Amino acid sequence: MNYITVVAASFEEAVFKAQQQYGSGIRVLSRKDITEKGFMGLGSKTKCELTCFLVNSESEEPEKKEPEPVKRNKPQPVTHEIDENLMRRFEREAMTPDPDGRLGGVVVEPEPVSESLPDDDVSDDAFPSIPTLNITLGSASASYSEKPSSLYENRYENKPDVVEQKKTQRVDELAEKAENILRLNDFSEKYVKWFLGEIRQQLEASLPDAPSNGEFEYIVLNKIVSSVSTDNSDRVNPPNLFALLGSAGSGKTTTIAKIAALYSQGEHPRKVRIVSIAQGQSNRDLTVRTGKAMSLAVSCLSEENEAYSAFRVGDGNDLIFIDTDAVHISSSLYEFRTFNLLNCCDKSNLKYFMTVPATMKSSDIEKVFEIFNAYHISGIIVTMSDMTTTMGNIISLCHEKKLPVIFIADGRRIPKDIHGASSSLLFGGLKGFSIDLSRALDR
Repeated sequence: MNYITVVAASFEEAVFKAQQQYGSGIRVLSRKDITEKGFMGLGSKTKCELTCFLVNSESEEPEKKEPEPVKRNKPQPVTHEIDENLMRRFEREAMTPDPDGRLGGVVVEPEPVSESLPDDDVSDDAFPSIPTLNITLGSASASYSEKPSSLYENRYENKPDVVEQKKTQRVDELAEKAENILRLNDFSEKYVKWFLGEIRQQLEASLPDAPSNGEFEYIVLNKIVSSVSTDNSDRVNPPNLFALLGSAGSGKTTTIAKIAALYSQGEHPRKVRIVSIAQGQSNRDLTVRTGKAMSLAVSCLSEENEAYSAFRVGDGNDLIFIDTDAVHISSSLYEFRTFNLLNCCDKSNLKYFMTVPATMKSSDIEKVFEIFNAYHISGIIVTMSDMTTTMGNIISLCHEKKLPVIFIADGRRIPKDIHGASSSLLFGGLKGFSIDLSRALDR
């Protein structure tokens, strides 16, 4: 038995097509509706597939007739007039193969179709079997609002912008470089946190033109230098009453002798006097010996009535340097006696300065400042700078307390080993830079 498959837009057209091609001996064995999907789910079409066989010849291949060409001057609607009873019979045969229990059935003899089409104008209903696809902008937008296909999802969804990622990566690299420099020089955690916030903001503002490594080192150095001031006014024009505070072992007594000797010598020497209110006998003896060696007037006080006359300016004294009691880090309160004696001074001419060893840890410096909280400190004098290669702790302190550096001492010689604060002395020893710091600081 020879089986033939015919596909058309509808059941009626499929029956007509089968009879046209294979003649009147064709019979319907089964019917299947096929839905063809359009692009992206749009414009789907439904077709009818018929499986047929020939009742006249079971062994021979059916001779397929080639439909004769149809003259198409103008497209016209094609209609197939098939008897209603015969159509129902074909539908029944399509659902149940050979419903009559025999090979055969009613042969559908369609009426012949004219080979030529009329020359009338084509009407709007010329092709009723072709579906019309109407898509508005709103419906199209709605259909694409769902999750995209895996191809588009893999390429675009949740993927960061490559340019922005490179910018962020460059900022992170430079910020890490700056952090390494700061930690190499013992800067405090507070300073590191502040510095990285500032430098990141500066770098992000300069993008996409990120600096080179050499240029970035100049930026870091300039940021560190600008975070601390070196006060020249109190050094050039010191106050009449110059009180020095400091912790035990900070070199306070030696430093005050250096400063006093510095002002008593030179092209324009000043009349200088040292007043010690320290209680320790060893400190008093050291002050007296140093004063005599430098030909400086020295007084040691223990009572308030002595303080009023000793702190009086104008009795042959231009500058009075006051050496105070040293404070211990373990103490929680500075000696009330020292505070009481200093109240005897003319406070309009009095300023407090603090000696800080360059070797002291940031946490210990913080404790000393808590003890001296009652005093308004005007500046910092760095001591023992020759005993360390880093001064990040001092720079961190000055930045946090908003205090300038007045002097920097680097030895025990009087008065040679004390210098006015400068950028080269304070920042010249910074480590981790590949650029020439001496040239950079002289700019």
